[in-house]
Amino acid sequence: MEPLAALPEIEIRLSNAADAAALRRLAMLENRHGFEGPALIAFICGRPAAALKLDGSDVVADPFVPTAALIQAMRAVASPDPGRPNRHRLLKLLPGTPG
Repeated sequence: MEPLAALPEIEIRLSNAADAAALRRLAMLENRHGFEGPALIAFICGRPAAALKLDGSDVVADPFVPTAALIQAMRAVASPDPGRPNRHRLLKLLPGTPG
């Protein structure tokens, strides 16, 4: 039996003023002029990978990184099910984590 591949370190949090350059870079990678407003930002192994506006209206992501599952997890955090804590919803959506 082969060992499981190491899962990347993933961090999802509210963006802040220190993330402005990372948000601009993600927008530029998608040939957009900017991405402003309250947002969640996701990092894979410490590198910005995607951002989602808190109202769910817009997303930017690094097109060179597979981010579909990450964006799905971010959407779950941004619009939580009132009956379940966000952390549990997030863990269910990320591959390789116990649900």
